[in-house]
Amino acid sequence: MTLPPGPELPALAQAVAYHRDPLGVLLRARARYGPRFTLRITKPIVFVSDASLMADANAGAARRAVLPLASHRSLFGADGAEHRSERAWWEPRFRDLSEDAIAAIAERHIAGWPRGRPFRLLEKMRDIATDVFGRLILGLDDPDFVGAVRRMLRTPGNPPLPVPASLDPVFHWRAAPLRAVLERHGLDADRAIVVVAAGQEPPAIALANVGYEWARRGGAIDGAFVDETLRLRPSASAALREVDGETRALSSLLAHRDPDAFPDPHAFRLDRDYEHPLYMPFGGGVRRCVGEPLARAQLRAIPPLLPRLKAVHPRPERMVVRGTVLVPHRSALVIAT
Repeated sequence: MTLPPGPELPALAQAVAYHRDPLGVLLRARARYGPRFTLRITKPIVFVSDASLMADANAGAARRAVLPLASHRSLFGADGAEHRSERAWWEPRFRDLSEDAIAAIAERHIAGWPRGRPFRLLEKMRDIATDVFGRLILGLDDPDFVGAVRRMLRTPGNPPLPVPASLDPVFHWRAAPLRAVLERHGLDADRAIVVVAAGQEPPAIALANVGYEWARRGGAIDGAFVDETLRLRPSASAALREVDGETRALSSLLAHRDPDAFPDPHAFRLDRDYEHPLYMPFGGGVRRCVGEPLARAQLRAIPPLLPRLKAVHPRPERMVVRGTVLVPHRSALVIAT
């Protein structure tokens, strides 16, 4: 198969560069090769700028290629009828969420945050998002759940590494306590683990980014502030599809910086058209993130509870790739004043 042109660097060099500076790599590649180019990261991936080139079919197959912990039986790794069945099982759990319950969980965590010394906001938001997901989505009142998710997913810093395979011995060892918790409560771990990971990572990143941008800019955290933060600092790196034998990616970083859709695309402005088809913080189509209602509820309930935050470093933290998500490279280092 003939793939579109792209950088000629060895695959390992491309992967490291992309993980360390995804925005820079993508912008340079688009400027040189146009709206359709190939990067060789874990495998050749064709990046496109036109959403019409992204079919909803075979998203599961494309995700399994870069997200090996996504079982073909899971919401993220399934396709066709199996995906529809999984989605029908999960979707009702994200309806009628209590923002008061979310706020109560968050308040307990925020009360224990340090004051007057630096801490990584992303780590704190991960604990909140995990606790909220366990209690409100899975119905778990289990003191081991948050620690089990932390053990499975956390690593020191943000190393430029792909997502581990579910059969990787180290990952299998790290995930064992979470498997035990899920199975203790009658949940199928193969189906649930990747959804638990997704229920922690993207919402926690969105919350950390909103808090971090507020620490840098001040002002009111209203809906436009949240939407503009999600535009400039999306949680998910790309929508993935397998089309005509190609693994294709519609990068959220490139889509959100399309100058036709978002004039002055690198500026933080609160007068954007967030209904534009290229605004995709939660994906789109039939594979749109099933957890969007939960993320939106948390983004309404939690920011008003934050103490006054100050960014530690004057220069903004760049985004890096952690698995399939985008995080601030210092994990949003702030001080609660």
